[in-house]
Amino acid sequence: MSRVAPHVVVWGSLVALTTYLVRGIVRNDRNVALFEDWLLVPSLAGRQPLSLPWLWAQNNEHRSPLARLALFVVLRLSHDFRSAMVLNVIVLVLATVVLVVALARRRGRLLVADAFIPLVLLHLGHSENLYWPFEHTIVQPILPLAVFLAVIACAKFPLTPRMAIVLSVSATLLPLGGGTTLPVAPLAVIALVLIGRDRSVGTVARRILWSGAAVTSAVLAFYFIGWIRPTWPPPNPGIAPSLTTFGRAIALGWGPATKTLWNLAVPATVCLLGVTAVFLGKALGRPDAGTSRSTDVIFGTHRRAMALTCYMAGTVGVAFAFAVGRTGWVATAGYPGRYALTTAPVLVGAYVCLDQFARGKLRVTLLATMCLVAVLLLPGNARAGRNWQRFADDGSRSLIADIDQGRTVDAIVDRNADRLLPWSHLQMWWGIETLRTAGVRPFDRVPAPTGPPQINQGVQKP
Repeated sequence: MSRVAPHVVVWGSLVALTTYLVRGIVRNDRNVALFEDWLLVPSLAGRQPLSLPWLWAQNNEHRSPLARLALFVVLRLSHDFRSAMVLNVIVLVLATVVLVVALARRRGRLLVADAFIPLVLLHLGHSENLYWPFEHTIVQPILPLAVFLAVIACAKFPLTPRMAIVLSVSATLLPLGGGTTLPVAPLAVIALVLIGRDRSVGTVARRILWSGAAVTSAVLAFYFIGWIRPTWPPPNPGIAPSLTTFGRAIALGWGPATKTLWNLAVPATVCLLGVTAVFLGKALGRPDAGTSRSTDVIFGTHRRAMALTCYMAGTVGVAFAFAVGRTGWVATAGYPGRYALTTAPVLVGAYVCLDQFARGKLRVTLLATMCLVAVLLLPGNARAGRNWQRFADDGSRSLIADIDQGRTVDAIVDRNADRLLPWSHLQMWWGIETLRTAGVRPFDRVPAPTGPPQINQGVQKP
């Protein structure tokens, strides 16, 4: 096969998928908030001062100060919720590029199968994350996680001080990503320590790695100071239902299309992780397997296998945390498509591990099969993404139509809050009023209220 063909397929896939995602933003001509987006109204309208308490505030179990900071900046500058959609796409594209470039540099070439990475990270099934601005809190942590994986999988060992800095910084950012990457952080600390113990690592790089481990540990500990466990999720119903949720959460990493294929997707994904674990185990047990007898190479391969094991354990831990905390909830609410992005890093990690440690025709077959599965699921993921877009668009259109008809803020809330913010009609009322007084379109056309809110209060937050 021509050496040009993999570049055409991989970069062509990335460009095509990115274009399709951007097209969805361009076609969205409605500057309307959805669900937790209403929490961002004061930032967009210039009423929210930038402060550490606001950045550090919890939403459910999560603290996401970096995502909140990014949202604050783009919304304050643009006064448009769609700017956050653009930010979401940019972050996922950057994460994809980091991984593809790292793999290409390590091998000295691209493989056609590397299209798996854009296919699993940039499909339309992630619409719920990409076109829902507040979900930047899920999207943002994917970038430092991708950088962390790229370094431990593809950087030359022993690490240079520069690569040690990149790895340490990416690890330190993981606990600041909320539930998307928080379970990975303690395993990242272990990885930094193990890599630093490599006897071929220079003194400067070792100090950087161990300092990074210490800082990451401190940030992780600080995360839980004043942390409050949410009370709304139903109690965990037991081990068996939790194991079901765990398996489905892992399989969901392929995209929301798997929700109609649980009986096939779950065992297949578990088998994939089992095969990955076998190759990692062999690399850990025989550090010289597949390498020259050079001591530096042998110890570098061993440390790399240890670090990748930490990565896999951490990303699988995300699904475990979801199973512990949400099994009682998914029994009635189902599996929202937005959680696909939280476990997609497990599959990306499996691909990288198999590329690293599998050999010969088996390696080619495994990587090609993963890519083929992602291709086959693409139509189903796109269909799920379009369904969610229609849901969001219908709510936005209804609100805009009520504004065009000159309805009062009370009427707008009563007619639309069950779709746009069902658990707090009052918060939506104040959000619309804040946007109106700030002159943000289209809310600047809402008639001024003549008195206090006269609305239904909504339901308890799900």
